[in-house]
Amino acid sequence: MKVNGTVWQADHEVTGIVHPNGYNNAILIGGKKGPKDKTEQTFNLNLYNAAGTGIFDFVSGNKDNSEVQLANLSDEKYLYGNVLGFAFHAKITRAEKNPTVLEASFEGVLTGNTGDSVKITDGKFYYHE
Repeated sequence: MKVNGTVWQADHEVTGIVHPNGYNNAILIGGKKGPKDKTEQTFNLNLYNAAGTGIFDFVSGNKDNSEVQLANLSDEKYLYGNVLGFAFHAKITRAEKNPTVLEASFEGVLTGNTGDSVKITDGKFYYHE
């Protein structure tokens, strides 16, 4: 994906989960970037009430509690999205549980802890177990 036009790509702990135990119709996407310390950047996109493929447009406070967040861009800018606010669009093109196959594209705007926002564009996710 791009964050304000700059490429951001997870380099470890890429996770794709379709309907995990304990969640009805959830699709979870995540990845981490950088060193495994306090500066590690994380991205999470959690869709709830997502039975499978489709287009999901959601904002903060949505009825399904879907959420998206990007953390640790810097010491000062440590959280974007989640409870701070977001407007997001995700398209799930493949969602299979066993073995897990998850493919998606996404984009949107996340509000940050300092009051600014970041624009996510060209988001692509490809996970095959």
